[in-house]
Amino acid sequence: MIADQATVPSCDEHHCITCGDDGDPMTVVRVDADRGLALCADGDGARHTIETALVEPVSPGDLILVHAGTAIAALAPDDSEAAA
Repeated sequence: MIADQATVPSCDEHHCITCGDDGDPMTVVRVDADRGLALCADGDGARHTIETALVEPVSPGDLILVHAGTAIAALAPDDSEAAA
């Protein structure tokens, strides 16, 4: 039997249902499309290497939501403040 859609847990743009953690908004700085990676900056300016396969294509300046080193959603500019 299929559960009512309202009761089915799902990821949204700010939360991961797999482990219960929130994602971190980051800005793409540089893209390595051949390897599916991007160098991204978090809100404090720290740089991180992030896997981007789930949200490709990405470009420098794009905002993405990152969880466990993986981009899980593309964010609109207004979404990054709500996710922080």
